[in-house]
Amino acid sequence: MKKTWQFATLAAAACLGLSACSGGTAGAGASSQVGAESGPQDVTAPIVKAVTKDDKLAGQVAGLQGKPIVVGANLQTPPNGFLAADARTPIGFEIDLITAINKKLGLETQVQNLPFDTLITSLQSKRVSMTISSMNDNATRQEKIDFVDYFNSGITLMVKKGNPSGIKSPEDLCGKKASTAPGSSQEEWMEKVGPTMCQAKGKPPIQIVTSNLDQQRLNDLKSGRNDTEVNDLPYVSYATTNAGKGQDFEAVPGKPILATPYGIGFHKETPELRDAVRDALQGLIDDGTYGKILKAWNVSNGAIVKTVVNGGK
Repeated sequence: MKKTWQFATLAAAACLGLSACSGGTAGAGASSQVGAESGPQDVTAPIVKAVTKDDKLAGQVAGLQGKPIVVGANLQTPPNGFLAADARTPIGFEIDLITAINKKLGLETQVQNLPFDTLITSLQSKRVSMTISSMNDNATRQEKIDFVDYFNSGITLMVKKGNPSGIKSPEDLCGKKASTAPGSSQEEWMEKVGPTMCQAKGKPPIQIVTSNLDQQRLNDLKSGRNDTEVNDLPYVSYATTNAGKGQDFEAVPGKPILATPYGIGFHKETPELRDAVRDALQGLIDDGTYGKILKAWNVSNGAIVKTVVNGGK
């Protein structure tokens, strides 16, 4: 499987119109950001603010009261988690959700921006207490960390408007440049299916292009340097709606590939925190807060009704 590694800064790439684009750094790995002056976060701010502490649930994590809970996130993926136009403030439906969960537990949230492929090791080393970053809960990752599932998603293919590369199905990725984030489930999927789908049938391999820089991948797709972006459903929905006022990209029709839940990640040695977050999230689902947050970010199609621990396969 051919892989190309890209490294660049936002200064080398033009803004594509996903609201405002800002340079700057806010934690390791944050070389480019896509932010918004205003948007759904203005709607969700009062929703999150209205969440109050549940004394019973807070009692499950009594030993953590009074100190910030460090949450690891790769803030490169609107509308899930990204940076506002000030290049410092985390926003997105995942940020709203984890903040609301922690408020219900009486805990302060401190988000740390990290490269996606370091999130699991950051949990294992206890650099962070939990993660929320569009990470698919699956059996392989469950061997390393625990998950509380909070959203249903799946892999979706995004192409330049008009689909000049003619990608209509996963098989059309053979011989094409397909971009995604390093360490992602999308990269893992392409590496796994490529040999059977392409080489075994005498087709050229998928050229996997990985970069932690969300804006760079969008730039390269729009310019034609890459043929497709392989990403999650919420991200593709956001980009196709907002980039160039909806005129830059389109999603390849079809059901999401490998529909899988997103999970909030936890160290194996912190089951009390894991279970408290599960219970707090269920409370937000039951009282409607969860649904309001997802609706504001236009991702209601991934909503769950019951949260579970390690529900992915």
